[in-house]
Amino acid sequence: MKDPYLLLWLEAPLQSWGHDSKFGRRDSLDFPTKSGVMGLLCCALGAGGKQVERLARWAERDMQVQAYVPVGKKKEALPRQPLLRDFHMVGSGYDDQDPWQNLLIPKTSEGKKAVGGGSKMTYRYYLQDMAYAVALQGGAKS
Repeated sequence: MKDPYLLLWLEAPLQSWGHDSKFGRRDSLDFPTKSGVMGLLCCALGAGGKQVERLARWAERDMQVQAYVPVGKKKEALPRQPLLRDFHMVGSGYDDQDPWQNLLIPKTSEGKKAVGGGSKMTYRYYLQDMAYAVALQGGAKS
């Protein structure tokens, strides 16, 4: 093996690995995405902002993912459980006269009130009771 690999174990009761999401609907793939793993690593490093150079160094690196059933679960659990659908109310209950709360109300790209009011209902989809081993090729300096 020329380069070392970073091994990660990602296990949680609910996970979402964004893919093809629109504002009102956030889907999830059945496995961790490279961009999601990179986001976790940047967060762990305390790296804020776009991180264009750091992500470019990691873009061509190999990433392997293996799904596992968490300990104590039935071995027949793979393939995964159906996606859990949840909904979120975005922008509801905020006072537009309060400068801080006004920042939390959805607006257009020009900063004006959204068409049709402030509150929006969005659907989010989550994987349930999954665990993943992720092997990410190293060699790139963070």
